[in-house]
Amino acid sequence: MVTVEGLRKLVLDELECYQKDINGGEYNTANRFYKTISSDTVVHHDEVHCVEIIAEYLKPRLEKHSVNLETEDQTKDQNRIDLSASKIINGQRKLLVIEAKGQWHKEIYTAINSQLVERYTIHPDACEQGIYVVIWFGPNEKVAGLKRHNINSSQELKDELTKSLPENLKTFIDIFVLDVSKSSK
Repeated sequence: MVTVEGLRKLVLDELECYQKDINGGEYNTANRFYKTISSDTVVHHDEVHCVEIIAEYLKPRLEKHSVNLETEDQTKDQNRIDLSASKIINGQRKLLVIEAKGQWHKEIYTAINSQLVERYTIHPDACEQGIYVVIWFGPNEKVAGLKRHNINSSQELKDELTKSLPENLKTFIDIFVLDVSKSSK
């Protein structure tokens, strides 16, 4: 891996492995994204906590490749990148920026451009590339702030997000929807 594109592929591969662990691993991994309020009430964690869980999974796997993973990485104008993966290659830093949102976030369809593209991929070490991660909790949770929506699966959400991505960005930005829903898989 000698490019930001190589970093993207590595992180996407690790996210795919994480999804497989969530879907069929032995540890009920998706449960970490939820908290119990009472004996009959379970709710999802907030976005920041969910990003920390994802980072906790990714960090040791990326370190094996000498890739450093940071959360809330400070950038220009007090902006903070949710996750950033970096590696020094031939004396030059390569930076992969990752913006993450919970499916309920009102700006889920616009943040890919207003945050990831306009604020973070402009970093000179990012080569205008990034990953947009959305955490899917199931069809009974709000999507983009709306309780009534027509999104019934993580794949449907990914398809909708992909449609909203301008054509000129599709080779530079990847969308990954991490399905941590409690529905049967």
